[in-house]
Amino acid sequence: MEDLQALVGQWVTCIRVSNYPEALTKGKKYQILSVKADSDLIRIKGDNSRHRWYSTFSFDLSGADAILLQEVHLDDPIHNPNSDCIEVTLKFSDGSLRWCLCATPTHFLHHIENGIQPKPKEQDGLEWTVFQFLGHNLKTKSGMDFMSFNIPHLVMFSHLSEDTIWSTMKHLDDQGELEASSLPYKNTSIQEDSE
Repeated sequence: MEDLQALVGQWVTCIRVSNYPEALTKGKKYQILSVKADSDLIRIKGDNSRHRWYSTFSFDLSGADAILLQEVHLDDPIHNPNSDCIEVTLKFSDGSLRWCLCATPTHFLHHIENGIQPKPKEQDGLEWTVFQFLGHNLKTKSGMDFMSFNIPHLVMFSHLSEDTIWSTMKHLDDQGELEASSLPYKNTSIQEDSE
């Protein structure tokens, strides 16, 4: 464990709010008031004006700016809020892009019971149909057929809407979990339009 005493008086950046959403804000800088000997705890004054001990796990000790979620774009229309699976693009403050799937459990049940079904898509006035392949049909040693899913970039919802998706993505970002729940777009970032 590094010597944290040297950090007293320095400013650190919150990178996850953990169990303290009323006291910490991701991306906000906080001054270290003291450190607890032989631990990873630092004392700061939170947004609620209370002084308390927090784990260094929630902070970038260098004080660098945190990368924050800025936008959530639904790449597909939601046809049925209670049974659907859509792709979502996430834009961050450093210009990077990530994506994930947002789905309901009933969509997967329908997929298991009925197999791959066509899904209408539309973008920029163009319409087409795609087939979403989400799992594998497998067979056990005893000969039983079954389907399995392993989708690390999938976030499950009881109900899909723009609001539920934004709220969930913001919560995952605040907890430092959004990177693990999404995949990066390769060599892509949004460039500001200079025209």
